[in-house]
Parts: sequence; structure tokens; C-alpha cells
Amino acid sequence: MLLICCLLPLLALLLSPALGKQCAHFSQDDLLSRLEYRVPKCLGPSVSSSALSTLTERFVANEFDRRQPLALVLFSNSSDLLHSLTGALASSLFGISRSPHTVQSVDFQALIEPSRTSNYEIKQRLRSALATPLGSCPERSLFVLDNVQALDDAALPVLDVFLDPLNGKRAQFQHYDESKASRVFDCTNSIFLFLYKIAANNSPLDGGENGSRASSKWREFLMQHWTRSEGTIEEFTPQAFVGRLTDAIAVFPPDEDDSTGTSYDVFKQSREWRQMCDLQANYEEDEAGGNEIITASTLSIVAENVAAATPVISGAIVMMSIPAYLLILTRAKRWNEETTKQRGHIHRRRNSGSSGSARRKRRRTRK
Repeated sequence: MLLICCLLPLLALLLSPALGKQCAHFSQDDLLSRLEYRVPKCLGPSVSSSALSTLTERFVANEFDRRQPLALVLFSNSSDLLHSLTGALASSLFGISRSPHTVQSVDFQALIEPSRTSNYEIKQRLRSALATPLGSCPERSLFVLDNVQALDDAALPVLDVFLDPLNGKRAQFQHYDESKASRVFDCTNSIFLFLYKIAANNSPLDGGENGSRASSKWREFLMQHWTRSEGTIEEFTPQAFVGRLTDAIAVFPPDEDDSTGTSYDVFKQSREWRQMCDLQANYEEDEAGGNEIITASTLSIVAENVAAATPVISGAIVMMSIPAYLLILTRAKRWNEETTKQRGHIHRRRNSGSSGSARRKRRRTRK
């Protein structure tokens, strides 16, 4: 037991890099190069130069100025394109290490359609989704909010959950846990993607119109669609939410036939595309066996650390064993002293008993 306690610091030393790699992310020039390669690969002929330019500019600006979160609205008439784009962004940020510890996705359509979920329950789901990456990997996190267009007048107030996390330089999120004290998380290192599915002819942006030049159009569009009629039960002010959004990007498939379409369809069937672009597949794997994957990944990283630290581990074990060795010596010395005292006491009792019987024999002889 004592040896185990002595080895715990060594285990923590080996495990801490593994936990750090679990939150590893790409940044600055590495992130820029990955975005410029992966986004066009994942979107194929649907990507436009202006959309890619706006996307990379916003990510780079956020990367070099981490004083406020990045919040983007992604418009498209295709869920596949939206999911491919978010998959490309997630893999650009986190590579193969992306997991629920760094990326969280919430589908509003799934929360509303089956049975009418209360706004309170939806807000709790959103809060839990925010708390997981912010608590595990506060240095960088990505949140994907799918099917925002599915929120009707009654459900729109759930977006109030994002008012504090998107509040510029004061972006924070306070999470209340029934079993624990509340925690306040810093959200300035977070990225929020709001996926809005819409017909191409109704979109406030098209594939060649993105960024600040069209900022007024998409903001006015959201304001018009999210301004509700009077008499609703729960209040919602769209100005507060829309004003916190950073920018918007539109991605639509090309109208005309494109020669690259065939090669892109072939690429979508490859394993490389799934690893690079398919965000939903990763979440299904996480739901089916995420704990096993994370555990195996962590153990493999620990094994790598052990192999790298082999020359010093033996010395570290010896150094950590010294307290146990000294304790054993101390107890042995104490046991030896107690044994010596007991033997001395027994010896004195025997000597005193033999001398008394000798004196009685002398008295009898004299008589």
C-alpha cells in the first residue's frame, strides 16, 4: 500500500501529458494551412473563394486575438454541406484528437420534433453541452448548433443561454450543478457555429457574398425571422443575440454541372473524407464506444511517455522507495528495542526467583 502511494506521483506525471494531448489543438500558421486545405477538400465544388477567405480571416483574427469568442452563422440549403464544413473545421482545429472533450454538437430539430421538449429542458441540454469542453479543455473548444432554423416562436428563448458566453471580452458561462457548487467558465477561447438551413433563393447571402460587406443583410434577415408576435409567454429579444454574432458564411452547391463533381463524389466514399469531413460519424463512434476509444488513446499516450522516460523511471522508483525503506528500518529498530526490553524483564524475573529459593535452602540447612 505504501509503495502504491509512493508511485502515485509518478503515475500522475505520466498521465498529465496524456490529458494534455487530449485537449491538443492546432493554432496560428498550422491552423491556417489546415483550413486552406481541408475546407476546399470537404466542400468540393461548393466552396467559393470569398467564403473561404472570410472563414480563414475570421479564424486567424480570433487565433491571434483571443479576447472574445468567435460566433459564425453558416447558411446552406444542404445539411450535408453544413456538416462537411463543420467536420472540416473540427478536424482543422483538433485533428484526430477531436472528441466530446473538445467538440460538442446539439441538434435543435432532434430536441423539438419527437415530443415537445420544454424550453427549460433544452436550456439544460445546452448548458451541459457547454460545460463539458469548457471544463475539460478550456484552452480551445468548438460548439456546433445544428438546425437553428427549427426554433419557432415558443422555442427561440433558449438562445438566451448563449448571451453570456458570447458577451465579447466578458464572455463567461456560469454552470449550476445540483451536487456541486456553481462554476464560472471563460468562453473567450470558444468557437460557436450556428447552422441555418435555408433555400438558396431565400438566403440573405449567396456563395459569392460573405463577410462584413453583407453583414447588414444577414443580420436584418435574422432580426425579421426572430422578431416574434406579442403575447408570448417567455420574452426573447433578438437584438441581443444577433449583435453578439461575429459573421455569417453561405455555402451552396453550384447550379451548373461541374467537372470536379465526379471526383468529389468518389472522394466522399473514402476513409480520408470520413476522418477529415464527417463530424456526425465521429459522434456516433463516441456514443457507441467513446469511453473505450478515449481510454485506449490515453493508455497509448501513457505507454509512449513510459517508453520515453525509461532511462529515468528506475531512478525515480528508487527515490520514491526511500521513504518506504526508511519507515521499514524505523519500525524494525523499534521492534528490536521492544523485544530487548521484554527479554531483559523476563531475565530479571528469573534471576530474582532463583536467588530467593537459594536463601530458603540455606535457612533450612542452618536449622
